[in-house]
Amino acid sequence: MQEHKALIYVLLVLAIVYFSFVGKAFTIDDTLFLKAAEQILITPLDFYGGEVNWYGIPDQHHVINKNPPLVSYLIAAVASVFGFSEIALHSFFFLPLALSAIGIYLLGREFDTNPLLTTVLAIFTPVFLVHGTNVMTDSTMLMFWIWGLVFWMIGTRTDAAKWFVLAGVSVALGALTKYTCILLLPLMVLSGTWKFRKPGRWLLAIVIPLVAMAGFEYYTQALYGKGLFLEAFVYASERAPRDLGDYVDNTLIGLAFLGGCFPAALLLVPSCGGRWLKSGVLILALGVFALVYSLGGLVNHPFSSEGANSTALTIQFCAFTIAGICLVVVCLREAGKGFNHDSVFLLLWFFGIFIFVCYLNWTINARSFILLVPAAGLLLSRRLGEWGVKRGNVKKFVVYPIVAVAALLSVATVYADYAWAGTARVAAREITTKYSDLAKVFFQGHWGFQYYMEQAGATPLNFRNADIRTGDYIVIPINNTNLAQLDFRFERVEIMTFSHGSFIAVMSPAKSAGFYASVWGVLPYSFEKPRDELYYIYRKK
Repeated sequence: MQEHKALIYVLLVLAIVYFSFVGKAFTIDDTLFLKAAEQILITPLDFYGGEVNWYGIPDQHHVINKNPPLVSYLIAAVASVFGFSEIALHSFFFLPLALSAIGIYLLGREFDTNPLLTTVLAIFTPVFLVHGTNVMTDSTMLMFWIWGLVFWMIGTRTDAAKWFVLAGVSVALGALTKYTCILLLPLMVLSGTWKFRKPGRWLLAIVIPLVAMAGFEYYTQALYGKGLFLEAFVYASERAPRDLGDYVDNTLIGLAFLGGCFPAALLLVPSCGGRWLKSGVLILALGVFALVYSLGGLVNHPFSSEGANSTALTIQFCAFTIAGICLVVVCLREAGKGFNHDSVFLLLWFFGIFIFVCYLNWTINARSFILLVPAAGLLLSRRLGEWGVKRGNVKKFVVYPIVAVAALLSVATVYADYAWAGTARVAAREITTKYSDLAKVFFQGHWGFQYYMEQAGATPLNFRNADIRTGDYIVIPINNTNLAQLDFRFERVEIMTFSHGSFIAVMSPAKSAGFYASVWGVLPYSFEKPRDELYYIYRKK
């Protein structure tokens, strides 16, 4: 009962943190899901109907959006009552975060760890909190993954069909939120074979998601002329690493993003292993530092020197890499405990997601590591229990402040992302207010900036067929995607700047920070003041 009361306090802290940012501007791919929700309100069964200009050329929405539509249906449901309000939608999406926290607590009990410590280590992380403040798929998919696993663990313990049905339904809903939730099925097959040694009712949890995705594939094939589920995996595989340099870079970038997503791992280095193991981690870290510093970056990903301290970036990269290595070490230690179900399950869960993110996904980003949130909490909690914290000795007075520091860092990262997202909203409003009465306003770039520009009446530029007349304006956000250089027919009339007000950069090529995509930077975030966001205003002569 005391632990349950403590969980309520943890949820209250989570709510205080979350609702401090409830007015966050829509950002990154939020726009695509909002557009799909608008379409659903018009034609509920044709969720990806109509066209979207996302790459500078209008195309069918089902070609652009590589995600299933469940989150857009949830957005549409909220918007049908409250409209497309940031506060209303973000308030609704606190529910997946709260349910995820409760589910992680229950998983901590199932895996015989300190459930409260597991929950705190998992949820007060940049990857969990930042993506929880978006309206994309990731946090909702994580909720379904966690509860599918909770129901599965109860089912394997009780062998009751209802729990396997609930597990299957949860995974199916997760896969209809984001396809990667289907990666839970191989883990369930392993676990079911291990526990029962023969086919049985446990297969319900496997069959239900497969039937759901087969039905979705059939429906989208009939609706759009192609199945969207398999196409998404083909799209990701086309951007996999091609040569040895890519594999080296992806491994190191993956470790850095892993460590940045779970910074507590760096602060808890003393607990990761014995003297020889910690010495090995230190030697490996020095080797990474020497490589990165001598190359000025990685093999195929140099650090930006534009207004950034390359030595500081190298140190930050190595610190995040050490944190990632420590998580890998903690996971490998599970294999040393013997051939038992829980250790093997966590081992395969961790490395399965790590391999997928680093070598099979279209890019390395923090959002793809969100499926490791429960696993990281479980692994770190189990390790700290073995280290002595579980027994309540003096080590807890060392660990708990460290966990608090990691949590504060996570909140600071949320604020940095909040501030960065807000610049696009402010820029769209100020630019359109200033220029829309003078002539027609076009714009390049997408993400949240596109949403607010279109709301203000501006038009996304069509690279192939732009009906631009003399005196019309084109806005180019420099720190954005899918941009093209203009020719001599256009003159620049103004550069508008918008400041972040943060000391952490989350999406800044100049600071090598690429929280949402490593092509922006090899760090998930960097401890340097971000550059002001620049918006170039051009007019056709």
